Formats: sequence, C-alpha cells, structure tokens
Amino acid sequence: MREERLAMIVGRHPGEGEEDESFETYDDYCYSEHVIGQPRVWVSELPELPSVQIAVHDRADSQLSERLAAAVRALPDPRLVKRVTVLAKAHRDERWLRRLLSRPELTVDAETTPLGEIILYGSAHGADLEHHLLHEWHYLLKKVSPRESAAFDAIGDLEPFELIENRPLEAYRGDETWSPFGEYLTAPDREPGEPLIAAAAKPLHASLWGKAFAARVDSLPPELQGPHHEFFARLGRFIDGVVRPQALAALEDCDPDRASQVRAILEVLRT
Repeated sequence: MREERLAMIVGRHPGEGEEDESFETYDDYCYSEHVIGQPRVWVSELPELPSVQIAVHDRADSQLSERLAAAVRALPDPRLVKRVTVLAKAHRDERWLRRLLSRPELTVDAETTPLGEIILYGSAHGADLEHHLLHEWHYLLKKVSPRESAAFDAIGDLEPFELIENRPLEAYRGDETWSPFGEYLTAPDREPGEPLIAAAAKPLHASLWGKAFAARVDSLPPELQGPHHEFFARLGRFIDGVVRPQALAALEDCDPDRASQVRAILEVLRT
C-alpha cells in the first residue's frame, strides 16, 4: 500500500466542533460547516484489474480492504470503477440536507465523481457497504450510456414510477430513478423472482436500463466475471426477451399526441 493525502472538502460529524445550526443559506452553511482538509488514505490496486484502486482511511483494517476488493469484483462490470475511496469523515452537505429535508437522521453514505471514483463516507462502512457500492456503480453506468439514459429520463408519465428504495440524495438531485431501480434489480440478496417481477412491472424503465446493463455484462471477459455474473446475464436476457417486447407493445398503443416522445424511446429500444 502507498500513502496519499487527499485535498478535499468534507463535513463535520454531529458532535464534532460547535453545533452551530444558525445558517440560513447554503453559502452560510459552506462557510461554517465545510472543512477543507487532507485526509490520509492508503491505496492498493486489484491484481487482476490494476486500473481499479482501493483507498482506505485505516491501514490496519485489512478486513475492510479485503471486503472492498471483493465487493468491486462482484459488481456487474468493475471496469467502470477507477477508484473506491473510504473515508471516516461525513459528506460535506450531510448536515445541510438534514435541515433542508427536515430529516435529522439522514446520512449521505456515498457519491460518485466524474472521473469514475466512488467515495464511501463514514456512515457507509457497515452491513450495507456492498449495496452502497452497487448503487453508486449504477451512476457510472448511466454516465457511459447516454442514449439509454436520455431515453430513460424522457419516459416521464408514460410509465409513472415511484422509487422502490429512496436514498437521501435522490430527493436532492430531483427525479432520479435509474440508480435505485438498477440497484433493486441487481442486488444478489433479493428473493428469487423479485427482480423479474419489478422489471415486468415497469417495462419501459427496465428495457432501457437493461439495454445499457446487458451491454456491459455481455462484454465482460471471463477473467473479470464475478460471483454473480450468471445472475446478471440471466437478468439481461430476461429483460431483452420478455420485458422489451412488452415495452414495445406499450409504446405502439400510446396516444398519437406523444409521437415525438415515443419515437425517441423507440429509436433506442429497436437498435
């Protein structure tokens, strides 16, 4: 492992420093609660995929490093990840979101960066670490799938959608369903059949997401296929063979006034 210092902005944990919550604007919050620091991490690479780095805040915690490496290997396509960084600090906007959303128990567990890094914060080191990683991986999938992503976002009220499992930042980012939906479909610990039922219930969303997902899974070389690869491949085949025809049929029956909206989605689903 090599040591690095990260220049970044983090937030205070509750009880860390003064509990001044008198800020009225986000600018006030930034000046009073953002902490500019250089947290120390120790970095290693995956032997079979040296382009993926694992950075942890505790060099002595070998179990955490091993667990992270196993979780990355188990992702549908670990090649999308450039780095996973685990910090003991809180997300810089956690306390602001607690006030904004009137949810004092809220935690911001993770985020992705434009460079393909997934950052897990202090609240994400527990039993749900693998779920947090899988959730953030789907943001990376969305980024590398612009056609499917744009069509997915254009569905709107053609297929009303409620988040199956809401995560704190979704309410802050706006109408974001891709990652929660993708995580729900691909979490290996679901009861058998649950992902298939969810996909069939939302054929437009599932078909567009599934097109991007299958492209990554099907292109994965054997040496990088993780323990759940066959599950992922079966899910992709089910969506393409069973759900996508349902989506196409539903679009054919849409109101003619929606022609331009439907056409944009059909162009993606038919190619």
